[in-house]
Amino acid sequence: MSDGRFPDNDKAVPIPGESSPKENNDPLCEDYDESNTGSLVQTSMQLTEGIKNLQRENDDLRAKVQELSGQKYGDPDREALKSHRVQDNADTSHGSQQGYAADIIWLKELLTEKQKEVDRYRERLAAMSERKFIQDQRATENILSNNRQSELENQYIAEFRDGKRVDAIKIIKDSTTGPQGPQASRLACLIFEVSYECAATVRKNFTDMTETLLDNLVTQAPSIGGKKPDSSKLFPDPRSSSNGASTAVQDALNEVMVLVKEKAVNHELKELVETVEEDLETKWIEQRDQHQRNNEDILPPYDGPLTASLTKYIEYCCQFSWRMVTQVPPVKIGYQIPTAYDPKSHNENSSFAGKGKITASTQIRCYLWPTLLDCDNDVIKKGDVVLYRTNIYGF
Repeated sequence: MSDGRFPDNDKAVPIPGESSPKENNDPLCEDYDESNTGSLVQTSMQLTEGIKNLQRENDDLRAKVQELSGQKYGDPDREALKSHRVQDNADTSHGSQQGYAADIIWLKELLTEKQKEVDRYRERLAAMSERKFIQDQRATENILSNNRQSELENQYIAEFRDGKRVDAIKIIKDSTTGPQGPQASRLACLIFEVSYECAATVRKNFTDMTETLLDNLVTQAPSIGGKKPDSSKLFPDPRSSSNGASTAVQDALNEVMVLVKEKAVNHELKELVETVEEDLETKWIEQRDQHQRNNEDILPPYDGPLTASLTKYIEYCCQFSWRMVTQVPPVKIGYQIPTAYDPKSHNENSSFAGKGKITASTQIRCYLWPTLLDCDNDVIKKGDVVLYRTNIYGF
């Protein structure tokens, strides 16, 4: 079952992206262990070199077997094999033939052992390659996954920005009066931003807790599994925890996050939605107050009933954000200001485009839709922005 994008096993597809300068310093990816991927690559290279060396030894052994099999009499170049040959009379033809036969048997046994060693190295290399693949799916992905990044990227525009977001903007406009400008679009974007921030925090808390748990399971195994199990050993005082997890623990954590990714589409997110609704009220009021101090009117006044009418949209934002942050490595969004306009990362929204000239120093006034980024801040989908320049709406 394949869509033809995997080079070897028909289970990998390239993920599109556009290069861009770093847009933000989002800490979401800080816990993703790049050194672990580097060690996998180094180990894979060592295994590959080992296989090549063993293969060369095997070729040499095969050549010696063929050479010995075709000889009937003594060979002055066989000094290296004398220690492995048992013969009663080296001066007789009969003894020499026995020695050759013994050497051939010994070489065949050695060749068999070397071939087994090569096979073991190949198995280890295959396991390393598979582990590297499932822990970093930026360049390839499993087409059988329930939470494919390529699907997420396609939904980001077609289903999310041009679908759910547009429906939310209509609800906001119907609930507000007076001049609106970009208010409805900005509020819909703010809800997504808050949802993403809360989802990223949940992921960070989960990985920290899981890393501590795995480390304690390894180091406190006798106490935890004794006749009188001590469950307090699972979660000791954080101040007494060691600095940094071992490579084995980090590998185990990465495996756990792969499983979390696959289940993300079915997770119950009620608590996350409640957290978003609480944080949204705070940030909505804070940002509106800041805009008013700058004589800007970018957000409508806070409205509790309006928030309640946007519950379905908030739930969708939470679900989409959770699927983003559970990718391996996570996908994120860029929406921080102040930020200079970059045509590689941003599109100026045509509905609120100004009249002034855009320069390299032109700053973003606000985001109407965030930029979708991979873990290295490379642009996947551009964001929609309003710029600081003379505007026909005067805001």
